Amino acid sequence: MDIEALRSLVVVARTGNVTRAAEELFVTQPTLSRRLTALETELGVQLLVRTYEGVSLTKVGEALEREAESIVARLDALPQLVKQTDEAEDKQDVEGPAGPFHVMAQAMLDDQLVSGFMAQLMERCPALEVQIERAYPPEIRQALAKQRADVAFFLRPVGSSISQLQTRKVGESRSHLMVYDEHPFARRSSVNIHELAGQDIIMLDRRVSPEIIDFISSRCVEAGFSLNAVRYVRDIENAAVLVSAGRGIAFVHSMMRFSWPLESVGTQVLDITGADMAIDYVARLRTGLSNQLRDAILDRLDDIAKG
Repeated sequence: MDIEALRSLVVVARTGNVTRAAEELFVTQPTLSRRLTALETELGVQLLVRTYEGVSLTKVGEALEREAESIVARLDALPQLVKQTDEAEDKQDVEGPAGPFHVMAQAMLDDQLVSGFMAQLMERCPALEVQIERAYPPEIRQALAKQRADVAFFLRPVGSSISQLQTRKVGESRSHLMVYDEHPFARRSSVNIHELAGQDIIMLDRRVSPEIIDFISSRCVEAGFSLNAVRYVRDIENAAVLVSAGRGIAFVHSMMRFSWPLESVGTQVLDITGADMAIDYVARLRTGLSNQLRDAILDRLDDIAKG
C-alpha cells in the first residue's frame, strides 16, 4: 500500500476538494485522482463519493482515513524522532553513559594500569561518573555475566576461552616463587620448575583465584608432577607469613600488590625457569556499550598495551 496514497486520502478528506488537495500536496489533479483510484482498486472498495460540490468519504473511506491519518502522522514524526535519538546518543558518547560507569579490577593486584586507563577515559569523557570495585575472579565473572560491570580487569591464562571482540590484553604477569631466607633455594636467583616436585606449597584459596591455581597446576603437570599443596590462604600476605615461618613456599605474581616489602618478613622471590609462567592481564567490556564509547575505550586500552 502506497503511503502517498494514504496521505492523499487524508488531505482530500480534510479539504473536501480534489483541486485544493492537489495544490496542498504539490501534485497535479490527474496525479491525485490516479492515486485515489489505485487505492480503491487495491482494496476493492469505494472510498470516495464524487459530486459536483466536491468529494466525501464512504463509511469504509472514513474508517480507513482515521487509520491513515494516524499512520501518516507517525511517519511524519519519524525524522524528528531519529534526530533526537541521534543527538542523545552523540551526547552519551561524548559524556559517557547515563548512571555510574562500573569498573572492576582483580583484588590483590597492582592497579596502576587501571588508574592510567581511568585517567585517560575521564579526560575523554569528563562527565563520566566512575565507580571502581576490587573483587576476586569469580565475582568478576559473575558481574560480567549479569552485565553489572562495564569494564573488568583480571588475569587470564593464555588460551582460555573468552570473546576477543570485547577483550584486550593490557599487560602480563609472571609467576615467581617466594621462599624463606633459610630455604635451600634462597641462595639462588631462579629455580627450575622440575625442582618444585615434592616441595610443600602454600596456595591461594581456590575461591579467591581459581584461574591462577589451574594455571600453576597445569604447568606443574606439564613438567611431570602434581603440586603438593599443604595450605590454602585467602590473601598473599598470609602466604608470606607462613612462608617466613618455614611452613612451605608459595607462588606469587609480578603484578601482586603487597602491604609491606617481602624482605621485611624474611622472604625473597625467585624466578621460575623451564616453563612459560606468564599470564595475560586483560580488560573485558560488557556488551551493549554504544559503538563510539566502546571504540574510545578499546583505543585507550590499546594505547596502554603499547605503552
